[in-house]
Amino acid sequence: PTALSPLTAGLNRLANGDFEAGATAPWSVGAGWSIDRRTAHTGSRSLRREAGASTAKVTLALPAGTYRFSAWVKTQNLGGGARLRFDARLAADRWFATEIAPGTANWREYAVSDVVMPEPATVSLSLEADDGTAGTAWFDDVTLEALLPPALETFLLYPNFRGTLFDDGP
Repeated sequence: PTALSPLTAGLNRLANGDFEAGATAPWSVGAGWSIDRRTAHTGSRSLRREAGASTAKVTLALPAGTYRFSAWVKTQNLGGGARLRFDARLAADRWFATEIAPGTANWREYAVSDVVMPEPATVSLSLEADDGTAGTAWFDDVTLEALLPPALETFLLYPNFRGTLFDDGP
């Protein structure tokens, strides 16, 4: 083979990742987080983080597999120290994060991809910022997808070159 077969994304495992239900559930949020009905990547709502807000978090039990955690983020005067985090430290002593660019920017997708969970585990997904991080950020279309391998992967072990058949193998 000249390249690995591409993985395809499965269904979103997060409920209300688009925040269209008008509530923050299942995300655990504190002061400084709210549903914004005026700004959205798709649909009519997003999750808004004000300056100084703590982390928004959701916990899920996942089967073994490969995962991609992503969100569309819009920022306004955002200070440094904001990120998406896939945290499996309780089960596998591993965590993965991607930093959100500081400043002001229109909607941009951020993702933590190709996270391999070798066995079933409970993980925590976070939309977080360091204490005192200034600025505003909007999160929308948050997804957690299993990356699925192709149904069938094959390659020709011995190519038949110009009609030559090998007698020592399949």
